[in-house]
Amino acid sequence: MSVIPITVFFSLGLVFIFVALFWREHRRHRFASAERDSLLPLAEESPRTVAAHGSAADPCGCEHGAHPPCAGCRSRPETAA
Repeated sequence: MSVIPITVFFSLGLVFIFVALFWREHRRHRFASAERDSLLPLAEESPRTVAAHGSAADPCGCEHGAHPPCAGCRSRPETAA
């Protein structure tokens, strides 16, 4: 009959470990779900930045007469200088 107290002791230990790990995981991922976690490998690591048309990083050569107007320059209304 000494097996029953050992079994109860280990069962309660496993229950305590399960509850503690479940509580920790639940607290850590408050706004996450299984669906969201499954899509994480598809997420981009860093957002891509797009330079604005005619900015210093991507100057438009058609504004200086280097080549014919591009689609972005043709769609802009003409401004009187």
